[in-house]
Order: sequence, then C-alpha cells, then structure tokens
Amino acid sequence: MKKLTKGLCLLLCLVFLMTLVISCNSASDENDAAPGTTAKDSTNETTETAVEDQENENDSESETETQEEIKETHTEIKKSVISFADYSRSSSRTYLDLMKDKEIAVSFTIPDGEIKEMYLNLTDINGFVDCCFDVNLYTFNGRYESSVASEPIYSEQITSTMRTYTITFDDGLVTKGEYLLVVSYAGPDEIAEDDELHYKVVVDNCWQPKTYPEEFKQYSLKSYIKGKANKKTSICGGFLIEQAVEVADETIVAPDNTENIFSDGSAKVILLGGQSNATGSSLSSLLMNNVSDEEYQEYLNGYSNVKILYTSGSTSGGIHYRNVVDTFQDTKLGQGYTQASFGPEVGLAAFLNETYPDETFYIIKYAIGGSGLYAHWNPTDSERNQCLTEFMEKVDLGLSLIEDLGYDPQIVAFLWMQGEADASTVYRANEYFELQKQLVEQIRDEYAFYAPTNGIAFIDATISNSGMWASWYLLNDIKLRYSLESDMNFCIDTNANGLTTLYENNDPAHYDSTSMILLGRLFGQELTNVLE
Repeated sequence: MKKLTKGLCLLLCLVFLMTLVISCNSASDENDAAPGTTAKDSTNETTETAVEDQENENDSESETETQEEIKETHTEIKKSVISFADYSRSSSRTYLDLMKDKEIAVSFTIPDGEIKEMYLNLTDINGFVDCCFDVNLYTFNGRYESSVASEPIYSEQITSTMRTYTITFDDGLVTKGEYLLVVSYAGPDEIAEDDELHYKVVVDNCWQPKTYPEEFKQYSLKSYIKGKANKKTSICGGFLIEQAVEVADETIVAPDNTENIFSDGSAKVILLGGQSNATGSSLSSLLMNNVSDEEYQEYLNGYSNVKILYTSGSTSGGIHYRNVVDTFQDTKLGQGYTQASFGPEVGLAAFLNETYPDETFYIIKYAIGGSGLYAHWNPTDSERNQCLTEFMEKVDLGLSLIEDLGYDPQIVAFLWMQGEADASTVYRANEYFELQKQLVEQIRDEYAFYAPTNGIAFIDATISNSGMWASWYLLNDIKLRYSLESDMNFCIDTNANGLTTLYENNDPAHYDSTSMILLGRLFGQELTNVLE
C-alpha cells in the first residue's frame, strides 16, 4: 500500500512538472508576439514583414535602375576660343611690316573637333586706307614651302581695313588635322613704294611656349615670318573650335528656371546701345589670364536667367555687322564684336544672377563700334540716324519674341555706353547734351507702352580718359550734367571707378577685360535703383 501511494505521488509530480514546462513555453511564445496577438499571429506578421522588406528591396533596385536610366549620356558641342595673342602679359607692342614680298603665317594643330570661325586683328597704324590682303588656309605637312605650294583649302581676299576680321568656314571644312594660315599683302602697289607698306599688321607682343596656357599647347601654335619659323611673335588672332563632348544628364527633364518672371507678371527688359565699348572689344582670352578658373568658366557657360538678343558691328568702311543673333540666348562670353570678345552684358548678367537669382531678364543689345551720336544716332537728322533706326528695329524684334513667349515685356532701363566718337572734336562734344536729351526722350516716347509706372530709366556711362579723345573731359561733364535732369537719369563715372584701357592688348580705345566686367556690374548696381 505504501509502495502504491509512493508511486502515485511520483506520477503526480511528473504531471505537475510537465504542466509547468508547457505553461512556461506558452508564456514565452506570447511574450514574443506583439501585444494583443497570439503566437500564431506573430508568426504570420513575421512572414508578411519579410515579404514587405523584399518588395522594398525590389522597389529600391527598381529606383536605382531608373536613376541609372536618368543618367543618360548624350553629346553636346563645346565651344573654345583659341587665341594667337600674347600670353606673356608684356606691355610692349610690336609691329610687323606686311611688305609685298613678305608673308605672315601661323601653323596650328586641331586634335579634335571642328573650326567654325577664325579671326584676325589687322590694323593700319597710320589711319584707315583702302588696302587689301589675301588670306589662305592650307593643309600643313610640317614644312612651310611645300605646304604653300599646294592648293589652299580656303582662300579669301579682304578689301577693307578693320580691327578684327572674322572668317567663317563651311561645316566639315576644317576638322582634325594640321593647318597653316597665311596672310599676305595684295595691293594697291602705290602704297608699297621702296618695299615699305603704309599698312601693317599688329603683332600682339611675344608669346613664348612656356607662357601661354597649358591646354593651348595641344594646338602647337607656331608663327612664321617670310616662311621662317619665328618663336617670338605671332599674328594677333585666333579661332573658335567646336568639339563634341559626352555629357551625363542627371535628370531626364531638367528644371527650367528661365520661365520665372517678376511677381507683377511682366518680363523685365534692358536695352543696351552705343559704340565699341558697348559692342565689346575686350578679349575673352585675356580675361582668362586675370580671373580664377571658376569665375572664367562661369562667364563662359553663361547665365540662363539673363537672356540676350544682339547685333554687334562697326562703322569701318560703312556700317557692317560682325556678330548678330536674332533669338534670345543665355548671356555669356562671345557676344561682343566677334565671338572672341565680349561687352558689358557679361558683368551685368553676373550681377543680376547674384542679386535676383530667381528672376529672368531680357537684354536687347544693338551697338556699333565707331558710331557717333551726331553721325549715326542723331534723333534730329534722318540722314544721320541709321544706328538709331536699326536699334529700334532690334528692340521691336526682341519685344515681339518676348510676347510670343506669353510674357508682357516691360522696359526697365536703357543703358548707354557711347561718346568716344563725339569727343573727337569740341564741336560735336558741345552738341552732345541736346542730342542725348532728344535721343532719350525719343526712346521713352516710342516705348511708353512698355514702360513701368515710374518710366524707363536711362543709365549712362562716361568715356575713358586714355587720351584717345581730345574732348573727353568736356563730354563727360555733359553726361554727368544730363544725369541731374531727372530722377530716372543715372551716370556711371567710369574713371572714378577705376576702369582702365591701357594694360591689355595695347588698345587704349577699349576697356581691359576686367574693366569690361566691372562696367557691366556698375550698370547692374544702378539698375537696383529702379528694380527695388
């Protein structure tokens, strides 16, 4: 009986222990599950979470693939201006006589891309004359004599004298390869008595192989005088090369910030007129030597929120046009007298981009080098107002294009960089005040419909005191006096602001490259008086 009782007790203890173990396991499962769920529910949730994680991972991979698709590679055209000019920053000046039996030439290599334009700086140092010269482009085989003995791939005879002459090539004519450009005198004979020429080619100092930018060495620039290699001098000129480069897009559809306009629904328009320092004869190649790489690249790339439409030309040999664009494009280097030069629009665009980064401006520029207020912009004489007439035609075109975009153009200011031609004589300088007054009144009357409430501002600039203009002081005094006639008249004192013409390119008539940038910025600063 005792044995039976003892066995039952042991059996009960085992049952109790088994029950306790089962109970503990059950509690553990419940603790592992989320509050309010059973162990079974927890198991299901774990499975669903794993599936969701896998889906997220798949989505992530899909997004990554999409991003890869977005970063497509496409081809863009990169434009570079390669200059034959000086890189030693010397202030000396050298002239080369271009005599009947002498040729001036430069050889160069195009490693890739295509030349669209070449430009030459050709100046008669004793006054403008009717002189002509031949320009021939040859395939270069490394030897001068045998290269010029072959047929040129391009020939042109230039019959008028001007500071810069631009040659435009047909597509595909000048591509990868080695070339030789030869400039030679072509008459008239009576100028070249005793083997001396009235006409000379300006040679822009001396460049040494170690002084011009490293990236230019690939072009192997070398000059020749009378068929002999000359490492000390080169023709002042250059070429515009286009190269196809691959660029990766970060987005399929790039955001377009050029659609922004001012809060009143208008598109702000800036008119720019004048002569050569409005046209822009400052060289981009010289600017590159005087600003940081980052700043130069910014000017080269341009400003998408400051658009420009322009006509640039000269009165040399009658009014002719060298650089014309009839559709709005980003403001950047190369919109001056030629694609190798620039005007105040670049510094102006940089200032507007910094000061009003979320707004878009439209510049309409018409500027002709050598043009005078008396002789070409005269509002009182129909025979002397060709520039004024064509300026307004350009303005009309620009306004029409802006309206076609669906905007209401509003002319906020008329910028004026002119006066050198009229400062050549006391008579024309004395006529300047009344002519400028009538010019501004005519512009304001003509475009009153497009004027803001406070009217169109007139922002003038004085001319340089370089000594090129006999009556510069008288004319500048007139400009400053006229600025006091109205609260909407302004005048920038360029000399007081330190703008110079004497330190680059041996060209006292035109502003140095950094001074041209500053001129544009000064125009921008004056604009804030009417924009804010």
